[in-house]
Amino acid sequence: MAHDAGDVFLIPEFTHPDDAIEYLKENFIEFFEQELFDWTTDENLWPEKLTWELFETWFHYSIQSVVMDILDEEIEKKDF
Repeated sequence: MAHDAGDVFLIPEFTHPDDAIEYLKENFIEFFEQELFDWTTDENLWPEKLTWELFETWFHYSIQSVVMDILDEEIEKKDF
């Protein structure tokens, strides 16, 4: 069994995968900062410039079209 301990982020629903990638490109800094904050809260240790190119180098991402909630518990919302 494989487990990569990766994070999952829900984004708005799009009719075409390219639109989801465009959304990610427009909002990547929010995701980038969240991941960096998980590693260290000392922002002085973060890269000086957060770019889309650096994001693509550091992170693996995939766009999934379906998320199934099979639990009876309510979903919690966390703000960045």
